[in-house]
Amino acid sequence: MVQTHSISYTGYITDNLIVTAMAGSIEAQYETSPLNLTCATINDGRDNPAVAAEACGPGGSFGENKDTNNQIAFDIEYQWGDHTITAGYEFQKRDTTRISRPVAGHTYTALL
Repeated sequence: MVQTHSISYTGYITDNLIVTAMAGSIEAQYETSPLNLTCATINDGRDNPAVAAEACGPGGSFGENKDTNNQIAFDIEYQWGDHTITAGYEFQKRDTTRISRPVAGHTYTALL
């Protein structure tokens, strides 16, 4: 799910002065989900095993992920004779959350 919101403003204050402003946000939520959630991951930690440790599924991790991005911008443009003077400010804040759990709740390592 992705939600976006934005608003912008342009003001022609005088013939020589223009002010623009923008604010917006984007929020995305997504979940990773492997095909097999019942089989734990098995890592083979042995040196040169005769028979490799086997897992019943692809293993891995799954969970909810969320990205939030908020931004604002403010600009001023002034015409002075043959010159254009511009100034501006921009701010962006990004938050990312990742919740990750091993498949079947565990990860095992074969040592023997």
